[in-house]
Amino acid sequence: PDDDPAPRNGGIVPMSLRSVHFVVPGGVDDPAAPSGGNAYDRRVRLDLPGFGWRVRSLPVPGDWPRPDAAARTELARV
Repeated sequence: PDDDPAPRNGGIVPMSLRSVHFVVPGGVDDPAAPSGGNAYDRRVRLDLPGFGWRVRSLPVPGDWPRPDAAARTELARV
């Protein structure tokens, strides 16, 4: 109870603790396979650190958006 700073500061998370994990298609950064979604995902992942966020990308191989069984298994593992 006394260790939890959330009640005192209205639930604001300190900047040093902000992190986000992106699960992305394996080819999201491949310039040979551009798409609007890939460009958007890349831009968000590149911009967030400038706002104090720690970003981790978790690429999942597969033929997205129509993955085979192996890709679905890998996604479940992530």
